[in-house]
Amino acid sequence: MVGRIAPKTTVQQNESEARLRFGGGINTRASSDEINPRECAAESKNFDLDLGNTQWRPRKPYNAVATAPNAARINGFAQLITTGSAVSTLIQAGTSVYSAPSWDTDDWTVVGTVSSAARLRGPRHHVWNLDDVVLISDLGGVEEVYQWDATTFEPVYHNLTGPFMAKYIFVDNERAFYGNVSSNGTATPHVVVASAQGDYVTLSTGSRPSSGATASDAWFLPTPDLKPINGMTGAFGLMVMSTLNGQIHQLTGTDKTDYALESLFFDSYADGTESMVNIGNDIVFGRPGRIESLAGTDAYGDVETNDMSIKVSDSIGSYIGWTLAYSSRHQRIYCHPSTESELWVFHKPLADTDLSPWMKWTTAHSMGFNPTTMWTMLDPNTGLEHVYCGDSTGGIYRLEGSGTAGDAGTTDIDSVRVSKLESAPGHAQIYDCQGAVKFRPRTGLTTTMELTMYWQGESVYDTTISLELPSAESGAAFGGGSYFGGSKVYGNHFAGRLARERFGIAGQANDFQVYVKITGTEDFEINEVYFGFTAAG
Repeated sequence: MVGRIAPKTTVQQNESEARLRFGGGINTRASSDEINPRECAAESKNFDLDLGNTQWRPRKPYNAVATAPNAARINGFAQLITTGSAVSTLIQAGTSVYSAPSWDTDDWTVVGTVSSAARLRGPRHHVWNLDDVVLISDLGGVEEVYQWDATTFEPVYHNLTGPFMAKYIFVDNERAFYGNVSSNGTATPHVVVASAQGDYVTLSTGSRPSSGATASDAWFLPTPDLKPINGMTGAFGLMVMSTLNGQIHQLTGTDKTDYALESLFFDSYADGTESMVNIGNDIVFGRPGRIESLAGTDAYGDVETNDMSIKVSDSIGSYIGWTLAYSSRHQRIYCHPSTESELWVFHKPLADTDLSPWMKWTTAHSMGFNPTTMWTMLDPNTGLEHVYCGDSTGGIYRLEGSGTAGDAGTTDIDSVRVSKLESAPGHAQIYDCQGAVKFRPRTGLTTTMELTMYWQGESVYDTTISLELPSAESGAAFGGGSYFGGSKVYGNHFAGRLARERFGIAGQANDFQVYVKITGTEDFEINEVYFGFTAAG
């Protein structure tokens, strides 16, 4: 018998590559090997999102803009914008209500005192421009309704008996709507009271809308489920309110002859006392474990398509007690869960793209993204719209910050992105990994990047290296032998040009994810992280 010689086994080797690109937000819902290559997976945080820019850039720091003179807890605010466009701002710090004409607290003056349990609210939809006053509610439910005319802070002198309190106010259609009210010591948290048309001080708690009523008169309505109102706002011609562990209710009708409350599906309530916000073309509200769109809810009911937080649903699924604020100038919705020291930021321009519009903000600063109050108003100094946060020691912070000194001017920011799962062709083994970072160097500033390969497959382990991304060299300055002309210039030849920093990293696996982190206070711009490797299998 003649034996056979076994065929020689060969290992095929292929050169392959992967590119880590940017531009998308966090997607933790989908499997890490199925997310868009521009999105990022869990652990990612503190980066910027811009529909017109796909670089990896850190989020801007938040700025410390003021500290209340009494250094007490920031519990409230109000802002009047008159028909002549004059802006007047109140800040509640502890028991003191300050007039704050600027962020220079030497100019602040006490205009009134309230209970330390009060949480005064006077946003722009509380402004009654017929008399140029802002109506001020109290989320704490301990102070009566106040008004501010840029000179006097005083209770609203209404036609009811005894003190009148309201946790929510909405001015629309020539009426002031008051929600979760108390009159003369009797609490009726399930009631909304509407003023007479054109007169915010003429109120009624004894007359409901009816076909035989006078159209312009005041009226009241209980919520259909008789539960306490825990949110009230309006948008695109609608006024809606939420009830505690109840439903979203929509006000229908045009005057006292036909006003009524209609309810959406059961358990459609907002979770939190300030979790409903008008974003211009929609109303967004926080529910337990999700952020939803009212337009989608109203049109389709309790379906996944109205869930704006689908791509991060498994990351926020246990979060409750939301506080939401929206900046129309920056097109961002800031969402703070009461149980966590973090903000989840929705970038509206990315909402209609295939990319995740979500980013998580964290900080090592003492404010810790646990704001005592979070609100939107015009900057008293510049007149520009921003979102602000307060803390327990009188600090006020502008979330849309600037500068290069870190959060509140003191604290480094950790910007982290974790890539999708990349795989070698045909489940081969990866080895001999070489890479390069494409970036824009900064004049005189070196950036340190921590890069970790999460190797996976037949072998699971990590490899970490530190990369120094060099600065652009400074140009010559006036003086000595430096002058305009020849090879000498005033400034920098190379700032802003794309540069590459090569690296090699050890490892052998079938799949990998890339963790990149930059810590500091300065801006940086990373266009791409490139990997070339040999795949054998």
